[in-house]
Amino acid sequence: MASSQILSWFGNVSAENVPKSSKDVLTFHQFVMFEGILSGAHTVISVWGIFGNTINIMTFISMGIKDGFSLSMTLLAGVELFHVLIIFLRSVA
Repeated sequence: MASSQILSWFGNVSAENVPKSSKDVLTFHQFVMFEGILSGAHTVISVWGIFGNTINIMTFISMGIKDGFSLSMTLLAGVELFHVLIIFLRSVA
């Protein structure tokens, strides 16, 4: 391998094509576009998470919390619901 070549996941890449600083990776326009797409994806995924965790909590409560497993799954769904709500609020802000 030549000294001007480096090994990467995509094969041999010449050293001239490797970004020298973080400013060389994305332009500002690309960054804004990428953040907009991610924000939209976070919104959609978090809405599904809110819906699914609400169903889980309602199901476990209707079955009755009779053992430790039901309690732990209900609490897990509650914590996840809180987490997904925070993600949703951050994505729409």
